[in-house]
Amino acid sequence: MRKLLLLAVWMLSGIGYLFAQPANDLCENAILLPEVSDWCSDRNAFTNEAATPTNWTNNPPTCHDSGAQNDVWFTFVAGATDVTIIIRGNTASAAGGTLRLPEVTLFGGNCGGTFNELECTTDATGSHIVELYKGGLIVGQTYIIQVQGRDGNEGTFQICINNYNAPSEPESDCPTASVLCDKSPFAVQAVTGAGQNRREMDDTQCFSGGSFSINIESNSTWFTWICEDTGTLEFDLNPLSEADDLDFVVYELPNGVGNCAGKQILRCMASGDSRYPSPCMGPTGLRAGSTDTSENAGCEGAGDDNYLRPLDMVSGTAYALVINNFTSSGNGFSINFGGTGTFRGPEAEFLVASELGNDDNTICINENLVITDISQ
Repeated sequence: MRKLLLLAVWMLSGIGYLFAQPANDLCENAILLPEVSDWCSDRNAFTNEAATPTNWTNNPPTCHDSGAQNDVWFTFVAGATDVTIIIRGNTASAAGGTLRLPEVTLFGGNCGGTFNELECTTDATGSHIVELYKGGLIVGQTYIIQVQGRDGNEGTFQICINNYNAPSEPESDCPTASVLCDKSPFAVQAVTGAGQNRREMDDTQCFSGGSFSINIESNSTWFTWICEDTGTLEFDLNPLSEADDLDFVVYELPNGVGNCAGKQILRCMASGDSRYPSPCMGPTGLRAGSTDTSENAGCEGAGDDNYLRPLDMVSGTAYALVINNFTSSGNGFSINFGGTGTFRGPEAEFLVASELGNDDNTICINENLVITDISQ
């Protein structure tokens, strides 16, 4: 009898545990994300199972056609101006959890006061992954994230966040490419068109084998940089739509940034497939352990895995990277750099002088100083 009683107590306590509300069920108990620079939680790390719907008295999220559902809350402090948030649920491959049809909303304000919706996104395609982008954040400001499943769906999920300072507006031509000053990760939200010159990638043997009967460059983005410290370059390109086929080429620019005459191919990635999932679709880039420097179009080579050997950069040398979305979906990508080499950034230098013209570096109380920016 004692054993049966203990069993009953254990079962009841277990049921209570299974249906317990998540710790972040209420906005006031939002989970502070510990890292916001290219960070992802573990898969199945969070859940909205048994969460209670928020009682919106006014201004509910604009993209939630199904109304208030079982939502949970997160918060973060902005360290940069742009943010990309991804909620990955029951996706076809590399599932982040069991949640179907996720929805995510970004708010300004605070849980105890006024909400200000900044962006709202819902999974309209049934891929069970949703991506939200917002620019113009205020550094040091706290922001709030709401996650739920459309039509009352519940389940576990993975959350990824990348808070970054975006480079200048992406360009589709090499001479006007955005210049990268460091290896901070960033995202490009959309890629459409090949720019003014559609023949800039005609020198890429891995795409066409020397046949230029098609336009190789279709939806491209160009970036350039100068190597500061000699070392290796690695990077990961992740399409915002996981089934997209991203291709890329890395060039050396012997005439420097802004002059693409005589550019030399160093890495050429054209692998792709007509189906997904495939080892030649999705993430791509340069990574340690890869030995090839080129992969041809298609996915028939024995070593085709969508990754190439890291680049050995040389200090003072200019390089260019062109990324082309062959799928032509218009979706963008995120990029995360690695390796030991560095990019050349601006050289900060300020000239400080006494208003009285003292030449002995003496500063008097209540005396004004003139600070001149002579940075390059």
